Amino acid sequence: MLTIEQVDMNIKIDKDIKRGLEEFADRIGLSVSAIFNAMAKKVVSEQRITFEVLNYPNDETIEAIEESRSLNGMSAAFNSFDELMEDLNADD
Repeated sequence: MLTIEQVDMNIKIDKDIKRGLEEFADRIGLSVSAIFNAMAKKVVSEQRITFEVLNYPNDETIEAIEESRSLNGMSAAFNSFDELMEDLNADD
């Protein structure tokens, strides 16, 4: 049987992230240690760290998008910058 020498490692992590990680680990039936070991093995074997970038807007951005969609007269299309400026400078 192959014996693997294990060592302890201490890391600093935000308490809310730790709690969320523990809850996730419990849901999928793994320990936090197993998750970190899997990530560490991937980093060592690939010699790189990969991050998935998610383009989900935050609440402030969603609110700004919704507000811009609700503004009157802002959905007009213009064929040129001059047309846009004419519309902006028009006395309504």
